Amino acid sequence: MGLLEKNNPKATLRSVLLRAIQAATLGAVVLFVAFKPVYREAWPITLPIWCLLCAFVGAVFEWQVPRQPDNGPL
Repeated sequence: MGLLEKNNPKATLRSVLLRAIQAATLGAVVLFVAFKPVYREAWPITLPIWCLLCAFVGAVFEWQVPRQPDNGPL
């Protein structure tokens, strides 16, 4: 089982790209809301790196983890 093997049968290029964009956007919001002022002051350097990392994680998550049907509360 490798990282690049497709485990989510419903994942498409479009769904992976949309998930990456969503993760990068959410990562930018988290950077400005949750991190220390030292990191926020250096946002021209930290923001692109942080957004790329978030986008990568979101894309891999979409590619690897199949969606589970909502069965309601346990």
